Amino acid sequence: MDFKTLRLLPLLAATALSATAQRPPAQDAGGFGGSYAVEFSHSPDAALNRGNTDLGDLNASWLRAGYSVNFSTRPNYSWSVGVQWDYATFDAPAAAPVPEEIHGLALRLVSNWRLNDRWSLRSDLRPGLYTDFEDISGGDFNVPVTVALGYEVNSDLQLLFAVNVDVRREFPVVGGPGVIWRFAEGWRLLLVIPRPQIEFTASERVTLFVGGEMRAMAIRVAEDFGTNAGNPTLNDDQVTYREMRVGGGVRFDLSRLLRLTVEGGYAIDRRFEFDRGNLLLNGDGAPFFSVGLSGSY
Repeated sequence: MDFKTLRLLPLLAATALSATAQRPPAQDAGGFGGSYAVEFSHSPDAALNRGNTDLGDLNASWLRAGYSVNFSTRPNYSWSVGVQWDYATFDAPAAAPVPEEIHGLALRLVSNWRLNDRWSLRSDLRPGLYTDFEDISGGDFNVPVTVALGYEVNSDLQLLFAVNVDVRREFPVVGGPGVIWRFAEGWRLLLVIPRPQIEFTASERVTLFVGGEMRAMAIRVAEDFGTNAGNPTLNDDQVTYREMRVGGGVRFDLSRLLRLTVEGGYAIDRRFEFDRGNLLLNGDGAPFFSVGLSGSY
């Protein structure tokens, strides 16, 4: 296995399990409801490098917003339809071939089957535009698909396995395991990439957590992006931006309709990887903070 493959493995695993920890609220047969989530995060200036060359400082901001309508048509099946928007913006030095912003704007189609008392199956399709919105063409459209299988050992332990398919990726099919384990009173281990965590329920409305996160988005840049950046080989290329974070925070369940999450920590790795241009830009680590609101009805 070559070095390029090794560098991609954390991102591929993160993508493969990205849907397993996101579950719509349980509903009675024939019912429906809605859920939303919005989050803003920021990491301040830190050095950006191309090999041994220091290009200057980079800071990044990330906004995520989504809304879904959830339906339950029978006791063992539910589904949801919604929209998801991921938006990252970068303040980078002029010498760095970095897009000013990247977007993932997608329709989200989720199905959940309860196969029997122990087995469950989930599918998550996200057809949409993954782009810098400088020019729009068929190359900006993609349909990542995740399928996750769950096995409930008992009320405190669930095993997961997920497979993600993205035909535009170098490795179109990837997958991996996960575990959700309530190992002691008030404590829960979520060994689920991209957000492995340990949670402690401090009270009925307050939960503390520590852990990590692999956050990434792949887009197509504009047809003249490389020319404008002084490197024509990057024109119309596929670029992936990735952050690897460690930290902790607190969630306040103010009501079913309103949950506030505040988090902080350190982004130990920030990078841009261009596919055809075979270019890697490494960012030094930087602190980050995030705040989010979510809820369901």
